[in-house]
Amino acid sequence: MISLTSLLKESFLLCLSALIMVLPLTFYYFHEFSFFTPLTNVLIVPLVPLIIILSLLVIILSFICYPLTFLLSWFLKLLLDYFLFVINVFGNLKIARIFIAQIPLSILIIYYFLVFLFIIYQQKQIKFTVYE
Repeated sequence: MISLTSLLKESFLLCLSALIMVLPLTFYYFHEFSFFTPLTNVLIVPLVPLIIILSLLVIILSFICYPLTFLLSWFLKLLLDYFLFVINVFGNLKIARIFIAQIPLSILIIYYFLVFLFIIYQQKQIKFTVYE
């Protein structure tokens, strides 16, 4: 059984790793960053698989059983309303944003190259410890 603590930890680590990968692109294209992004992601990312599955079920069931589709779509709407509520609340908070000057494309390329090297290094470390 998965505990709530481990679920939150995994969700946070997933969001953090995604943030590490997209942060330079965010700086490059949008020139700003909100400090609430990690918190927002933790609040909504765990719901994304459920939203996708329910959306597919609603589509499939719409051809089979309309009353069941209506029930599932009502639950799906609740999830989507929560999703949009969190995005709107944290998206409208201007106090926690920092603005970044245009970063050169070369810095972006160097950053992703270093991340790539780090990933390769970590994979070799994991393989080495597994075979010992």
